[in-house]
Amino acid sequence: MQRTNMQKKQNIDYKIQGQLLKCLPNLLAVWNLPGFDIELLDMHIFPGSVNGSITTHLHNFVEIHVPISGAGNIIADNKKYKFKPGEFTITGPQQAHHWMATEPPVISHIWWFKITRNDNKPQYDIALLMGAMLSAADYVYNLPDAYWPMYNQLIDELTNVKLGYNQLVTNLVYDILIVLARSLIKRTKIKSVETLSPADEQDRTVGLVDDFLNDNLGVHVSLEDLARQVRLSKRSLTRHYKTLTGKTIGEKLGEMRMFRAEELLRETTLQVKNIAFMCGFRYASHFAKKFENFAGFTPAGYRKKIEDESMQKIAKIKDDKI
Repeated sequence: MQRTNMQKKQNIDYKIQGQLLKCLPNLLAVWNLPGFDIELLDMHIFPGSVNGSITTHLHNFVEIHVPISGAGNIIADNKKYKFKPGEFTITGPQQAHHWMATEPPVISHIWWFKITRNDNKPQYDIALLMGAMLSAADYVYNLPDAYWPMYNQLIDELTNVKLGYNQLVTNLVYDILIVLARSLIKRTKIKSVETLSPADEQDRTVGLVDDFLNDNLGVHVSLEDLARQVRLSKRSLTRHYKTLTGKTIGEKLGEMRMFRAEELLRETTLQVKNIAFMCGFRYASHFAKKFENFAGFTPAGYRKKIEDESMQKIAKIKDDKI
């Protein structure tokens, strides 16, 4: 009985904290850093009533899960990564993934940060940290010790509103982002804050190319257009991109179009021909063939699969309540 009461109290605490955290995106302005703009899109507590994502998906923002209880696997790049309390998971923009609970219920803090490059010259250490957030090499990392004191102070500031709390809340969220980013790279000390190393410049080039492709999925993109955007020759651009990513630019573009199509099929009721056009295909039949090769289903078949899985989830939740 005592354990049940404790669980109820914890659930109430999570609920209250979740309500408090909903206001964060409205409180915080976009951070304009040297080379990057950062926006908190959302922060919420995952309730633990769902034991996995329905299907493989991706976002156009950085998603961070900080498990509070339970354990599970995140699946990405055809590999399985285990996560548990004391760790956090991170997926960057356009990194396809899905997750499942192995020890339910999984309750987590979920942060959504939109990190975009601006025209200002990047500061070396910020470029390293934000670059790591945008393209994390692994998906699970040790949670830094500083996270919980910062989070608890954040909840305290939101609960007991005092003079200057808005500035304190802003600083705490930004500090949490920085300490999480530090966990992604082994070297935390910097040699210089003046210039980017050649390797960092190449990382930035890949990011610029991916951003340009993502913004132009529905139109024809030529190699000349891309080379002009990043101020490199076509030959240098293709060599750098292939070396750093292991993929050609054409392969990456095709992959991004398929993931966007999957997202639109899953989350909208748009007609297939409209989705095809939005993803750069002139003919729906050509799109359908490409999508079936990619997903193993026709666009219509994929939608039916998602609908069936959703109905099964709803039925299971209803059965569990009964």
